[in-house]
Amino acid sequence: MKSISKFLKPFAQTLLLGLVLVGSGPSFPQNLEKNDMPCVKEICLGDGMQELQKINWEKAREFPRAFSSASGDFIASRRTSSSELAEMLKNYKGPASVIRAVSAYLPADYRSGHFDSTSLPLLSKMEAGCRPYPLEGRYTPQGGFPTAVAIGLFASADGSSQSWKVFEINRYFPQNLTAAQLSQINGQVETSYQKWLDGKRHVYITLASQSFAGSNVYFQMSSTGNPNLALYRDESMRHPLCGGTQKLQIN
Repeated sequence: MKSISKFLKPFAQTLLLGLVLVGSGPSFPQNLEKNDMPCVKEICLGDGMQELQKINWEKAREFPRAFSSASGDFIASRRTSSSELAEMLKNYKGPASVIRAVSAYLPADYRSGHFDSTSLPLLSKMEAGCRPYPLEGRYTPQGGFPTAVAIGLFASADGSSQSWKVFEINRYFPQNLTAAQLSQINGQVETSYQKWLDGKRHVYITLASQSFAGSNVYFQMSSTGNPNLALYRDESMRHPLCGGTQKLQIN
């Protein structure tokens, strides 16, 4: 599976979770669960805007590469064309001034979507996404390892409201891990996340492996319970601002 920065395919299929490596060997935080979903120390799958705004996110950059120094320009300076903005105003619902203000961070055409500490307060004012795509943010915890997080607008059970939720987390480890360290990580994954190993909670664990980019080692956890992208869009379209669903009445 590709890294989180190439999110469209992973988003359609999975929720991902990365774990923590400290010092010369792996060490995992004690509290690894909230609301029956797995966590890293700072954040959990399913967390919303309140938890997201507690983290010091790096300024979003264009085309980030697995936390290398070759990242591109800051997203905040990205220009949005009139046609792109028109499409965003169709896809996202809320104050037009907010959507314009945050437009540089939103996906359009072939560009990806991002978030950071500056954009989160604006994103929180959005009311709905009719064809929403995920946004990616990145942070590095103190004394820890670079972490990438993807969020999306998810519909409530009745489709009447939407809220931002974390659906993907990747934590990247150094490229020069030894075979023994990699084995140690995977051993602790199996021990610390035993609850989800049987697959009965719609969680599938992928052990640590080399990234496709060849620059970092990471491991991930996926949830087969996440709706695929097509269903996700169908659920989003149920929001009243996106047209909603009219019930047929025979009388």
